[in-house]
Formats: sequence, C-alpha cells, structure tokens
Amino acid sequence: MRFLKRLVGLLLLQGLFSCSLLKGYRALSIVRAGEASRKTFYAEIPFQERMGNLLIPVTIGQETYNYIFDSGAHFSVTDSIRRLNHFNQKLTVQLGSANQLKSKVAVTRIDQLKTAGIAFKKVGAFVLDFDQAPRIRCLTHGGLFGSSLIRKYVWQIDYQRKKIIATDQFSKIHLPQNTIRIPVSLDKRGFPFIHLHVNGQSVRFLFDLGFGGLFSLTEGVARQLVRGPVIERTGVGSEGAHGSLQETMKIALLDSVRLNQLVWHKVPVSYAKSNNYPLVGGELAKYYLITMDFSHQALYLSPLENQPPRPEGFAHFGLSLTYRTGKVQVEAVYGSSPAQQAGLQVGDEITAIDGRPIRFSTFCECFFSSNALFATAKRIELTIRQGGSERTVELVKRRLL
Repeated sequence: MRFLKRLVGLLLLQGLFSCSLLKGYRALSIVRAGEASRKTFYAEIPFQERMGNLLIPVTIGQETYNYIFDSGAHFSVTDSIRRLNHFNQKLTVQLGSANQLKSKVAVTRIDQLKTAGIAFKKVGAFVLDFDQAPRIRCLTHGGLFGSSLIRKYVWQIDYQRKKIIATDQFSKIHLPQNTIRIPVSLDKRGFPFIHLHVNGQSVRFLFDLGFGGLFSLTEGVARQLVRGPVIERTGVGSEGAHGSLQETMKIALLDSVRLNQLVWHKVPVSYAKSNNYPLVGGELAKYYLITMDFSHQALYLSPLENQPPRPEGFAHFGLSLTYRTGKVQVEAVYGSSPAQQAGLQVGDEITAIDGRPIRFSTFCECFFSSNALFATAKRIELTIRQGGSERTVELVKRRLL
C-alpha cells in the first residue's frame, strides 16, 4: 500500500512537471513569434537615450508609447494596453527576470504594431506592468521591444545621430572600413551571446541592450577573474521586471577586456549574487556604430568618431537616492566612499541638496534628477535627517578604484 501511494505521488508529480514544461514550451513559441507585415522594408527610427537605455516610439492601436529597445528580453506589453486593444490572454506562466525574481504573468499576442512606419504583426508578448520595478516604469509606459523582432531583421544603432536603421536587407546597411565582425550565438529564447576575453580568459556574455551599463559579471565569474580591490554597495540591488532585491552589489576593476581587436583597460564592472549572466550593455553604443544581423549570427562594431572618454577607474560620491512616501532617502551606500565616511546610512532622509530644500514629488523625478546631479557634480552638500535631528555634510567625489 505504501509503495502504491509513493507510485501515485510520483506519477502526479511527473504529470505536474510535464504540464508546466508544456506550458513553458507553448509560451516560448508564442513570444518568439512576430514578423514584418511586408518584405523589403527600410526605416530610420528615432530614439531617446535615458540612463543608457534606448527608447523608441511604438504605436499600438491609436496610441504611441515609449518602448525600451532590448536585445536581452522578450517583447512585452502592459495590461492596460492589452485590455484597450482587446488582445486575448493565451495562458499564464512563471517568468524569471534579470535578478532571478519570478512572478506569474500572462502571455498575449499583439495583432499589429508600428514603429517609424514599419508594421509588424502577430507579435507574441508577456504582459508586464512593472509595478514592482519603478525605474523601468520611469523609462517606459509601453514595454520592452524584444528579441522576437530584433533577432529576425537587421538593426543598426547610430548613437551620434540618435537613430536606429531597421531593414530586412543587409545590402541597405553601410559599414565603415574599420568595422569588426563578432560571431553571435542565439539561445533557445533568441537571446544573443558573444565571447569576450576578460583578464585573458574567454567568457560568454549576453549582449543585452536593456542593461544600461557597459559590462557586468556574475558572482561566480567575478570570483575567478577579479584580482584587485573590491567596493561593496549595500542597500537595494539590481532591479528586474518583478522588483529589486536587498543585496550587496560589488564593483571592481578588470585589468583588460578584449573583443577581437577592441580592448578596454582598467574598466569598472559590477556584479552581485542575483546576476544571471555576464552582460555587455547599451553603453557600448556610445563608442561604436552597432549593427545586428542575428539571423546570420553576426554583430558588427564600427568605432565612432569623437567618442567620449572611455571609463577608467571608478569615481563616485558613494550613495544613491530613492523616493518613498513623500521623502527622499538614501537607497544604497558604497564602502570606503565619501558618503560612508560622512556617516550616511541606508534609510537616512535627505531634506536639502546644496542648501536648497528638496522639491521632488515623484519617484521618477528623484531618480532622474539625483542621477544627473551625481554624474556631473564634483562636490555636493547634503542636509540629512537622522534620528530626529538634522546635520549637513559636504561630499567630494573621488576615485574609489
């Protein structure tokens, strides 16, 4: 009798696993779908750059939305857009995100969308509202323009002219003579991977334009390759589609990163336990004309003229801010930084910056304004409320690594 119960239990478990697996395959087949409505197309899509992300206009129904151009994600749409356009839910599945958080989401199909006059049809999408991801909500009120379309056509990102060329004919793309071809492999989701040599070792990176930085690592890869000092950032960690984690993020310098003939020296890199893959991100577009022809397993990089200085070392005030319930608070603090040495702690309230009372009224206002200030300023004065009393500290940005 006991054996029979165990057998029944194993069969039920196997059945549940098989059902879950079949739903996963079905969801993947839906979200990998999508195609241009006509052959032989060419268009120049304008984009805005915010926090390293490329935002393009996408029209669904009668409305136009900002979409994040994201080679490392599936296509997505908000539930309000889905309901407004009467797109049916096909099924619900468990979906992971960049920081390993998971949530149940619906899968749908967008009948038609347009960008810069190009129409795409039957585009599969996950339904994501980013309710727990306020930074992503600050960037997009539409969703992610993902791999189902990026992997099938040719896309060229011209950062200096703020445009993305989209076409189904590679012959329409101009490549400068100094262009380098990088081999690309696609996984079963259609996500692109390339190999870089980090400190002399070959490492497989996800080419993820939804990541606004230049490079990041997983904790396991960093453990093998990072040789020098490490700065720890405590507080809120990386944000994915389903929210953020309270975790310690680490920042270190890599002696060298080589991509064919392209080499970076002393480049800062972040990593955390929750990171799924080593990433090459959207910041690369500031230095290279990027041409993606993933249907032919190719990525082309052409050095831009008048490039900004390449990152070397890591300079910072040592804190980031957030906005909660009408207050601006310290969200994270970097070890051995001016902020830590001034006694700032996660959760401290900031009431004034450079003697001016804070007037932020939304999370997004705080997010964009504080990041812009910390990126450009060399010295700031913060008024801090700790334990009912206020004090003012002056922070001078300095190189931490």
